[in-house]
Amino acid sequence: MFKALDENKNEISIEKAAGTEKYFCPVCHGALVVKAKKSETITAHFAHKSRKECDTFSHDMSEWHKAWQNKFPLKNQEVPLPFENPCHRADVLAYGYVIEFQHSPLSAEEFDERNKFYTSIGKKVIWVFDVNEKYNSKCFSKVEPEYIFDGYRYENGEQKNNWIIKEYRVATAFHAIFGSPDACDSNGIEYLYDCNDKFSSKKTYEWKWKRPLKTFIHYNPAVDKNVTVFLEFYPGKLEKVIWCDDEIDSDVASYIAEDLHGNGEKYDATSQALYLEYRDAIAQRSCFKAFSATEYSVSDFLLEIKNKFL
Repeated sequence: MFKALDENKNEISIEKAAGTEKYFCPVCHGALVVKAKKSETITAHFAHKSRKECDTFSHDMSEWHKAWQNKFPLKNQEVPLPFENPCHRADVLAYGYVIEFQHSPLSAEEFDERNKFYTSIGKKVIWVFDVNEKYNSKCFSKVEPEYIFDGYRYENGEQKNNWIIKEYRVATAFHAIFGSPDACDSNGIEYLYDCNDKFSSKKTYEWKWKRPLKTFIHYNPAVDKNVTVFLEFYPGKLEKVIWCDDEIDSDVASYIAEDLHGNGEKYDATSQALYLEYRDAIAQRSCFKAFSATEYSVSDFLLEIKNKFL
């Protein structure tokens, strides 16, 4: 952990800790020791003197993780929840969100367990996963959108063409902003999306992912409304996942699409319940080999958390 209590129960960050002082765990109040303070290879942290971790959830100890936590005030970092047994440390608790930062591998079982625990006590969960290395290794490739002609519109008496995105995905609700594909480069296509009407539009793309993490096999952003996943492709660039593919038979997928969207309906509470029924019936597994995500800067990410837009 990167935060402890001193003998006067003041919160102390690892950066300000001195090896000669006494420190205690905010969760179990057991004695802590300062570790790796002078190491060039291991991130400095607090550890239980008894060597027995009181939180059954694993916790990342990387510099990347600490840098993200430090974007929030110390009082919001490593907050014990729900202040009774069982108790776990949220990486960050701010504005009603539990925010978890993940650099090291995480099993699907623990991902699901953490989400279940935090949502059961009334918290929404935001995850930020470090996929910098995978992005740099060309594991992600952007899918260029295909357009079909959709009639005409008039602006200031001038006739212009309408274009819409050809592919309409199950469990999403994209609406293309009108515009000629000739006038937009591959990095400039914008969508309106229903997940967050506080911001009028953001750049949204579909991606292919070679060898995706198995962490997300039970996660579907269109259904799991209280859990949001961001992928950090490189420092300063985040992608909010808003749709992912399903590992289900293509015929079954077409039936779901027809039932949910046959009448051009939005993905509302009724269709969400229907989708969950299908999931249970066919033991659906999410597949992040294909997913859609919306671009965020770090400042946008922090602003939406502060304004409770996520």
